[in-house]
Formats: sequence, C-alpha cells, structure tokens
Amino acid sequence: MAAKAKIVSIETIKPSTPTPKHLRDLKLSLLDQLIPHQIYFPLFLCYSHHDINNAFGGTGDHFSIISQKLKTSLSHALTLYYPYCGKSLKDNISIDCNDMGVAFIESKVHVKLSDILNNPKLELLVKDFFPFDPFNFDEQPEANLAVQLTQFSCGGIALAVPFDHKVGDGSTSGYFLRAWALLATGQGSLIEAPQIETSLLYFPPSRNIPNINFRDVISKEELASKVCHVVNLRSLIDPPLPEVTRGNLIVHSLSPSLELKGEVGLHDFAEMARKAVIRVDKDYVSKFVVDGIIKVVEEMKATKEEGVPVYTFTSLMRVDFYGIDFGWGKPTWVGTVGRRRMKNAVMLFPTRDGEGTEAWITLSKVDMVQFERNPELIQCLVWRLSLDGVTTLSNLARRGVLGCNIQPLVSSSKVEKWISRQLHGL
Repeated sequence: MAAKAKIVSIETIKPSTPTPKHLRDLKLSLLDQLIPHQIYFPLFLCYSHHDINNAFGGTGDHFSIISQKLKTSLSHALTLYYPYCGKSLKDNISIDCNDMGVAFIESKVHVKLSDILNNPKLELLVKDFFPFDPFNFDEQPEANLAVQLTQFSCGGIALAVPFDHKVGDGSTSGYFLRAWALLATGQGSLIEAPQIETSLLYFPPSRNIPNINFRDVISKEELASKVCHVVNLRSLIDPPLPEVTRGNLIVHSLSPSLELKGEVGLHDFAEMARKAVIRVDKDYVSKFVVDGIIKVVEEMKATKEEGVPVYTFTSLMRVDFYGIDFGWGKPTWVGTVGRRRMKNAVMLFPTRDGEGTEAWITLSKVDMVQFERNPELIQCLVWRLSLDGVTTLSNLARRGVLGCNIQPLVSSSKVEKWISRQLHGL
C-alpha cells in the first residue's frame, strides 16, 4: 500500500440529547478500575463497494450520504451510551460524562479496499486509518471513543473505532455498535437500552486498588505454564445480568500450572483449559462478588512475580460484529490492529460466515519467530500478517476473494486448545 489516507474533514459529534446533570458523574465499578488507564480496544470494520452499490441501487459516490447517516445515528447512539462521549478521570474513580463529544474524521485514500485486505500492513492500518494510535500513550487524546471513516478508490469504506476499555469490555463495544447500526437503519425501537450503572451494585468502586497490571505479565524461561481465560460474568451472576449491561464484567481465570516434564500432549492443554473455565461457575462468582475479587488480583500478581508464563485467551466469538449493518450490508471483514501491549495474548474473532475462527496472537519478537516456524502452524496457516510480535491466523480450508464461503480447518471449539499446544513449546 503506497498511498496515504488524506483527511478531508473533522467534526465533533455530541449526543442528540444532553446528558442530565445527575448522570454526569459516573462511578467506575471495581472491575472497571482494574483496567489500566489508556487501554483501548480498536476495531476495524470494512464494507465492500459491491454491497454499498447494491444498497444504494447503483454505482456512484455515496460517501457523503454514508457519512451523514453515520454522524446522525452516532449522535443518537451517544445519548444511550453517554459515557463514550465523556472523559475517564485519572483518579480511577469516575467518568466525567460531560458531553464533550466524539471526534468523527472523514478521509479518502487512492487504493482499493481489496489491496488493504489482501496485503494488510498493521502499522499502516493504525497510522492511516485510525483517528489516533491506540497503543501510543504519548500521543493518545483523552477520549473514550473516536471514529474515522475512510473511502477507498473502489468505493468501499472502512470504519475505525478505538474504544476506551475503561468504559466497557468487548461485549459493551459490540452492543454500542449494534445500537448505532439500528439507529442508522431506522430500527431504533429494536434497541435494548443499555444498563449503564447496574454493575456498580455488584462491584462498587474502591479507593484501595492493588498495584497489579493484568497487561504486564512478564514471561521468563520457567518449567511451568498457565492458561488464563477472560470469562464474561454476566450470565454467571445470580440473577443473570443482561448482555447490554455496560462495563468490564469479566474475570481472569487461571489454570493450574502445567509442568513441562516428559511428553506433553493436546489432552494436557485441554485439561488446563477445562480447569480454568469450569472453576468460574455461579458459586465461584457469588464468592467473587462478595469478597473474592482481591484474591483473584493477588493470584495474578503472584503469578507475575513467580515468572510463570501466562497465555491469556479472550474470545469474542459470541459478539456479533459481522451483524453490524448500517444500511449498506454486513462487513466484509472485522478485526483489530497490531502492537497490542499485552504479552502472550490470544484474541479470537469469528469469521464472516460464523463457521471459522480468526486468532490474533501477541508474543515477544523472539518467541514470535519461533512460533511462526512451527511446522504444524505452517501447514494450517492460510492467511497471515505479522508485525512487532503480532500475528493473525485464519483457519480457512480454502482461500478466495472477499466474501467467499469460508470453512474452518478445525472446529472453533478446538482452536484454543490447538494454539495452546503450539505456544507451550516456546
């Protein structure tokens, strides 16, 4: 990709209805407080020119119509999800929901969308198509959300949206996008209103947060390894919370250490994964809600201090990112971008047809070189891009043009176990 996106306009989008004064000081839940400051979840949604032309009934430049529709519907979406147009305070206690608005950037680039997707370069995706670099702390604005809409020469578009993790997890981001899309298509009545403050009832904030950064687990050469699963708590709390409950309703569940003695097989890693997941049941969560959260934090801290390598898995397989239709079809591709700051991390995304699994893997540069040379990985890998220790894998049975029918090489339920086996040999 030789061409650089050119910014053509910058506008601040504010909520269609001002946030009432009694809602402007939103306290963070304890789980929100545990998320490090200035950690973003960047999403990149691509829409093909074929779908856009079909939606508008012919070829032509539909960019201005698309942009205006997105701006208008975003304004209404921010009325529902008002924390996104505020500012996360550095005291780690609250969000100032001051209706400061969201930056909406329009840009154009003289390359085709297919050129980007067929030969993606992660550093350029961040530099050219995002409103700011979500992984550069020195240059980040104090924004909970920003949007950049880019038009490609073919007529396709990309929507880049970095979400402040303090405001919510992947589920919250997904429901925000769904509400935004429903408003854009005149289906606002189908929106399930978000529960902005419910999580505070279960996890009230604290002024005594342990000094632990979940994204700074340091790997050393040890004869042990753990698998850490990020588990959604919403369905496990009694009574269950709706998925539209805003916030970071997640817990990190660690498997017992696995000693590297003798032959280590897939069943060993399956057992690690099983133990990490089954321990997070309703009884566990009930104790966790009452007084166990600090114990989990201390467990992570102890693991960090021991130097035990921890491989963290986050699954977004149940978040319907490919259902985000603003009125011109479903996305051709949805993904995140590189240079994630968490070591030894695996993020799982669904493929467009819902049958496959795409994995984003972050390792140290040394480990990544060894990982990418793994013979079994090379046999399975069909699509790959790598930068500074970031690799994305798509387990496809065959490669084709954008929007082709995709079948997985292995079932989605086995992807995590398979990756665990490859990582454990590092």
